[in-house]
Amino acid sequence: MNKFTALVIDDDEGICAEITERLAVINHTCRCVNNVMEAKEYLEKETCDYIILDMELPLKYGDIPEICVGERYLKILRGQYPKETMPILVITAHAARRADLASNVIFNDATDFILKPLQQEGEHTLESSIAKFVDGNSAISASPVGSPWLARKISGKKIIWQATARNGNIHTYEIGAETIRCMLLDCIFKNYRKSPVINHYDIMSACGWREKAYFAKNGGAPRGPLKGHIEVLRKDFGLDIIYVENGIKVTQPEQ
Repeated sequence: MNKFTALVIDDDEGICAEITERLAVINHTCRCVNNVMEAKEYLEKETCDYIILDMELPLKYGDIPEICVGERYLKILRGQYPKETMPILVITAHAARRADLASNVIFNDATDFILKPLQQEGEHTLESSIAKFVDGNSAISASPVGSPWLARKISGKKIIWQATARNGNIHTYEIGAETIRCMLLDCIFKNYRKSPVINHYDIMSACGWREKAYFAKNGGAPRGPLKGHIEVLRKDFGLDIIYVENGIKVTQPEQ
């Protein structure tokens, strides 16, 4: 991999040392800071390619680490750096116990989350999370090629989705942030500008569906959990979605 620089924001010196060692293996470097104020000072003077942020942080040296501090700083960072320009990986020991925390950080601001203690294998290791925004063996993925036509904004516990048709019409769809259908939309949102085809395994991973149930058939016809959600998104949101061999193809509505 090319040499990229990460800003690691974590008050656990052991975690910082482990991240530093593991990043060195993939030829990345990092600067570690221990609290929000140190991170702000660093970013005022220096740059980085991505940020690794612990969710349970002290505001300044000597303060007690709190999840609310990490959550607030994540929102501040995302206000300064759009998702398209700055990947932010959240590191947390609480995602397994708090599904709302994991879903909220992904929906709202984070690129991905890493489990603490740091895992050696699985979907949310340090390396696998980096690989989601790093292209192959060398570089951070190129900017999405398609023009943005799908957008979302948070309204309390709901997400308001908007799809702009080719003729300028705007379709709006409001749904609970923690629903399966919103998770499906979020999967589409993360991938549609890179490729109109969203593969089955990305969908299963995003929505928490098991392979056997996902590919279930009745008399030879697919009847897995995806079908009903696609029908609703076509009818109520106006999305242009068709089934293809390796997933679904989502394209901008004509009108």
